[in-house]
Amino acid sequence: MPDGEIPDWLAKEMRAGAEASIKSGFESFYKTKDRALSILGWSVTIEIACVGILTGTDHQFLWPGGVVILGNALVSALCIYILIAANMYPPSLTGADIETLCAERGASNQSELDTSISDVFDTHYAHNRRKHKTRQRALYAAWLIFAITPIMGLFFLPAVHLPQRVHSLLGHIIR
Repeated sequence: MPDGEIPDWLAKEMRAGAEASIKSGFESFYKTKDRALSILGWSVTIEIACVGILTGTDHQFLWPGGVVILGNALVSALCIYILIAANMYPPSLTGADIETLCAERGASNQSELDTSISDVFDTHYAHNRRKHKTRQRALYAAWLIFAITPIMGLFFLPAVHLPQRVHSLLGHIIR
């Protein structure tokens, strides 16, 4: 076997492994998008509810409601970023792509073609993985902000003298 020549069975395995990797990467990417879509729905619903509360309470909860609205707006923006097209390479090659690949790399038999396709898929997988990791970090940030936002809103409740209002209300109920 001359130097650099890869056996047919190994070339097929390399191609199958590369195809499986890029397909599993796409499945993971779509799961990330599904999670972003889910949190986007919750976030927008909470934003709308807070706007409704603010318009119906003569602005006594302006600060806590504003914090919740701004936090959820940031969450929504992160989710929209995740859902926007990421310029990912597809998990397959077209016939024209394969013809171009054969011409560029000089693949003259099935083993060389499988190796070339494997190399292309490995490159595409690395590119897609970088894009997916960026979106996973954005999703993590969105979940973190989504979880912390109500707590941050609670810190602004003393600004509306809620403890005194509850005490006053309980005083009227107990009498």
